[in-house]
Amino acid sequence: MVGRGSDILPESYSEPIRDRCLKAEKLELKKRIEYIEEALRRGTAEIQEVTAKGKRVKAEHPSGLLIFDV
Repeated sequence: MVGRGSDILPESYSEPIRDRCLKAEKLELKKRIEYIEEALRRGTAEIQEVTAKGKRVKAEHPSGLLIFDV
């Protein structure tokens, strides 16, 4: 989870530790966004491929997107 409350570091952390934690959080958010982007691209491509053939998508959701909450 990313958001207020989960990204606030305790004041007791030293500055170097706070900096390292902030860098790690930024990297995690970047990777999370990249994953979401790729999952949406794959899902969209899968749907477009099937519908381009004049067929309906058999599943209620694209592969890997059973639960998608952003």
